[in-house]
Amino acid sequence: MSASSNEHKQCASKLVGTDSKACSICVGQEARYTCPRCNIPYCSLACYRHEKHGSCSEAFYKDWVIDELSHSSAGKEDREKILEILQREQEARDEDDVDSDDDEEDADNPDLAERLEGLDLDADAGDVWRRLTEKEKQEFSHMLEDGRLANLVEVWTPWWVKDKPSSETEEEVGTVEHAGKNQPQILRDIPDINILLKKSKPSSDLRFCLVNVLYSYAFITRLHNGDHLESPLESAQDLLSMSAVLGQGSNCTSTCEALHMCTHSIQQNPSKWNMNQEMIVDIIEDVVQLLSGPGVVSPLSYVMSALSDVTVLLKAGYKACQKELKVSGSKDAPLRPVKKGLFMAEKKVEFLLSWAHRYGMAARDLIPELRLEFELQRTAITSVNETKKQFETAWGGKRPQPSKPLIQEIS
Repeated sequence: MSASSNEHKQCASKLVGTDSKACSICVGQEARYTCPRCNIPYCSLACYRHEKHGSCSEAFYKDWVIDELSHSSAGKEDREKILEILQREQEARDEDDVDSDDDEEDADNPDLAERLEGLDLDADAGDVWRRLTEKEKQEFSHMLEDGRLANLVEVWTPWWVKDKPSSETEEEVGTVEHAGKNQPQILRDIPDINILLKKSKPSSDLRFCLVNVLYSYAFITRLHNGDHLESPLESAQDLLSMSAVLGQGSNCTSTCEALHMCTHSIQQNPSKWNMNQEMIVDIIEDVVQLLSGPGVVSPLSYVMSALSDVTVLLKAGYKACQKELKVSGSKDAPLRPVKKGLFMAEKKVEFLLSWAHRYGMAARDLIPELRLEFELQRTAITSVNETKKQFETAWGGKRPQPSKPLIQEIS
């Protein structure tokens, strides 16, 4: 008898004790069987495979397979297949051992709340990352890639979005003044446009430029989930990239042109904005709500608040840019043209704010046109999606099946 067999029998004698009728594994059921290798009594297959008896059962299976292979008349190919199966099982057990090691490693680490105690999750992002375990970092990266992390972030509700009434009639709704939640404060001491333009009158095209700025504002605030002022330089640069009126000094001569300039900016860099077509069209509805205002008492309140918020953002972005330039100490830094662009855009918005303060009601005349544009684009998207669905149904997938050759060469 081998030495290993003697060890297993000694182990069995310790497990059995004085009660030979009870299962030595679970010690709760009557023993019906005896292990042929170590003579330990057990009650079921589950107990035979239990970790307490694992070393003996695995050794028994291994010896049995080796003995069977040595006496079997199977060919070389069959033996290789059996060995491959055994190898895969061994690798699976090794992976389980690695997972158990990871669990032990997690047990050695303090609780996550304890490791992050005293840290500012916003200001100390680097320290937070360093205190995560490797397993937590990998899980975080996976959640970021597959979109689960985005689902954990609460979607911001814009301050200009009105709650749908439940019981009031349309006439009653029109008279109700809606107070936007967290509505930005309107800047004070807005100069009169007629004083700024002493010898001329403001162009009627300014209402179209306002549409372009409002669309860009709604887009950027939604893109940053309402936290655009938390990173003012990045948000201000995004605003200038979106709005041709602010970023390039362009002029709009129609509502369609004002909207097209914005959608063109999105289409030029789709990977940066990462917005679907439905969302791009829905921003038009945001512009309509901004122009409609909270009610008949102060119809321009939302427009003035939006332009004031844009002014605050551009000023904050300008200061952040100025600070970075001061730290870098280089006059040829890439941020210098950005600083100039932010300053010019701020002056442009202040001019629009002054115009809207006196002539903003003229922009409200564009609401029916904006609603028509919204419905047309929505209808076009629905039509495209329906056509796409019909083709995919006919193809049996997102792409057509490869066509069979009409003539096939016979060899």
